[in-house]
Amino acid sequence: MLLSVCIPTYNRGPLLSVLVRSVLEQLPDTLARVTEIVISDNHSTDTTAGILFAEFGDEPRVRICRPERHLPTAEENLCFALSHCEGEFVWTLGDDDGVEPETLARLGDLLVANQHDFLLFNSRSVSYHGVLKLQVQVPCLGPRLDMPLLDFVRISGFWFTMAGFSMSVFGRSCADLDAFHQILSIGRIYSHVVWLIECYHDRRFAFVNAPLVNYRENLYVTVSTDHWEKVSARENTFLGGLWSTGFLRLIDRLAERGIVTRSFIREVVDRSPTQRY
Repeated sequence: MLLSVCIPTYNRGPLLSVLVRSVLEQLPDTLARVTEIVISDNHSTDTTAGILFAEFGDEPRVRICRPERHLPTAEENLCFALSHCEGEFVWTLGDDDGVEPETLARLGDLLVANQHDFLLFNSRSVSYHGVLKLQVQVPCLGPRLDMPLLDFVRISGFWFTMAGFSMSVFGRSCADLDAFHQILSIGRIYSHVVWLIECYHDRRFAFVNAPLVNYRENLYVTVSTDHWEKVSARENTFLGGLWSTGFLRLIDRLAERGIVTRSFIREVVDRSPTQRY
């Protein structure tokens, strides 16, 4: 198996159904017979489980798994789902995003060439209802940037680009899930970004300037909700602590392992009051 498309999901049945069908239908020849789709249903309370069983129960390229209990965060569900992937490479894909078929073909060529351990793609940005917001998420003049991952993080920021995990494709042999569990115990919000940096900072990395997905804005971004208040209560911290204290603890982990120095934070902080790191 060359590629595992890893989709953690929760209460997104209709959107997920469209996504899975589109991936299966648009896989290029280089990937069509060597790709599996692994879906981790985080004990959805809507119709997701029924939709998955009815539409993909007999599809051999789709495997559905469930954690023993509902996991509080998407990051934890992602970690669980990764443990069920069998491909040489893993593409972590959001359950409500949309794929770009032309870039799928490019992904297939890059994976067959096997010259990179971690590929990060550009994306388009759309509203929750699919209205185009940005043609490309990350402005870039060249078709591809082959560079050390930490140098890319210094340019693009700590969270901004890598936070959208639908843009990430990485070699499974370098993916240390024990490290992911340890990082989750320190801070769950965007823990996958720290995990990717820890696992791939010294591996072959490239940023591919082509949109692999239409990155869909979360509904709570456009509609006022108490989403982050609930998250902070669950994490037993004040609201700002999700982005500040947790972030500093995660940076400490990277510093303790010699991956970055503590001064690294000064290189990646966006000091605009309306932005995060």
